[in-house]
Amino acid sequence: MMRTLRENTVVVLWILVIAFVATIVFSWGMGGFDQVSGGQQTDVATVNGQDLDIQEYERLITGRLQREQTEDNRPDENQIRTARRRSWDDLINLTLERQTLARLDLGVSDLEVSDKVLYFPPEYVTQDSSYQVAGAFDTTKWHDLLRSPNVRSALQNMESNYRMQIPLQKLRTRILASTVVSEASLRDDFLQKNQTALADYLLFPYSKFEVDSATIDEQELRAWYDEHREEFRVPEKRVVEYVHFKLEPSREDSLDAVDQVEYLQRQLEQGESFDELAAAYSTDASNAEQGGDLGWFGRGRMVPPFDEVAFAAEVGELAGPVETRFGLHLIKVNGHEERENDAGEREEMVRAQHILIKVEPSSMTHSDLRARADAVYQQCREGDDFHVLSAERGYELQEAQPVAMGPTVPGIGRNQRANDLIFRALEGEVLLPVFSSRDGWYVYHLKEIQSEGISGFEESRDKVFRGATGDRQKRLALEAARNFLAAHPGLAELDSSHAGEDSEFGALAEPTKINQFLRGGIGRDQAFSAALFTVEPGVLSEPVEGDRGVFLIFCTRRDDPQEILARYDEERETRFDEEFDRLRKGAYGSWTRWVKERSVIEDHRVSFGFDY
Repeated sequence: MMRTLRENTVVVLWILVIAFVATIVFSWGMGGFDQVSGGQQTDVATVNGQDLDIQEYERLITGRLQREQTEDNRPDENQIRTARRRSWDDLINLTLERQTLARLDLGVSDLEVSDKVLYFPPEYVTQDSSYQVAGAFDTTKWHDLLRSPNVRSALQNMESNYRMQIPLQKLRTRILASTVVSEASLRDDFLQKNQTALADYLLFPYSKFEVDSATIDEQELRAWYDEHREEFRVPEKRVVEYVHFKLEPSREDSLDAVDQVEYLQRQLEQGESFDELAAAYSTDASNAEQGGDLGWFGRGRMVPPFDEVAFAAEVGELAGPVETRFGLHLIKVNGHEERENDAGEREEMVRAQHILIKVEPSSMTHSDLRARADAVYQQCREGDDFHVLSAERGYELQEAQPVAMGPTVPGIGRNQRANDLIFRALEGEVLLPVFSSRDGWYVYHLKEIQSEGISGFEESRDKVFRGATGDRQKRLALEAARNFLAAHPGLAELDSSHAGEDSEFGALAEPTKINQFLRGGIGRDQAFSAALFTVEPGVLSEPVEGDRGVFLIFCTRRDDPQEILARYDEERETRFDEEFDRLRKGAYGSWTRWVKERSVIEDHRVSFGFDY
């Protein structure tokens, strides 16, 4: 039990914090990621004037990756980026909690702590059979242990954790106390989810109303443009050019791989076990621990160079090295016979194992490439011209289309940090080198800043013309629908005979609920759906402007709201409890968003050497 106490005291805090924070998961890990360029800045964020150190952020990231990592797989780039993003949310939310606790002065008394320790110890204590009688936790046995001087250190840790944990519980209670279920909204929601309706309709598609482009004059186009100016607003964009320092194996890296393969060949020729060497040296993680066993395979299943050598070798023969796009292979053939394949057909097959040595950039190659990228950046900072320097050194300049603020950048693709660097730079500035684990280093030069604004009329003319034409079509469709209504007053039913050259008849195939996806080309048309549940049954509706055209809707049946709400009254208690639980679960998220909107949060991650 003493060992259990020592091992689990640190866990105690997280048991209730995790329950409180819901989606927030964090732990304190070891290690970290790339530090600040130049080693100057250490604050990764500032929240309401409080600086947050990069090391706390790194611990959260490392802890999350450790929890999510499996034994066989290291986290890939996307998993690491996801961990960084979620850990950022954890860091900000945890800081806001601490600040809120301090502001509300939600402290904890000695009596509250002792009560927790004496009568509400952690679950790993209450579930220990050593402290149970007839399967239930026995406080007498627990109190006997507490009298022992040997548990003093463990109790001090438990006390410290409870002093952090209890204020969080108090904050959680306050947040959950704000949960209120509206009877009216609950009834409306139940009605919307359960009431159904059927209808016939006439659709006057906009596309059936042709507009003579010659009748749309300049004045109409300019009037349409002026009325819709905000639709032509374009965000600020940045034009960059860049030099890409491509990460690929050097000649020395290739020679090192050849040397390693030759060493392994000598070991095999001297009688060393192929299985053991594969397990120790092969870079094919899918089968290295199985001695590089590839099982049985037919012709064409492997890349051609490998395939040719494997099928040409004798059973028991060591073949290679064979070079493929994956690297250098040493192959041992263990079987060669005709066998039945997955399709039930017999074909020539080989069973082999291999040792793969990938030709990869070494740490020296990484360093040399980084040094070249850094040299361009440093010399440009000291006054050299980006174009002249690139030309002198034979670097190809890549120019990109204007890039908007967001998660992507030219060349690399998705890289939020690079985008942030571009949008914080001054025109003409050369940016810090940005690393992509996929293909190396990028040095960006901000060539031009295109300010936010409204696209001019002339450059927007095509879009303006389409908009004005579309509005003309909508007016014509609306006019046709109104003419139909005027020609058919008091219509008692609607059928296919009412369709004309400019209209189509349709009928809902089955009872539908509000905002439900509808077949027949209607889709999820909110205007149609809303009208279906508001028009009077048995009466042709006024024109409804939908997504594809103007509708005239004839509701043939709609559930009686009183009957639906009678079912609600029967299920009210269950519905109320379910809604209350749902709102309670979302209460923390709502509180967090509310606090963030009223906080000053400065993000300094761009100053550090990793993407997020």
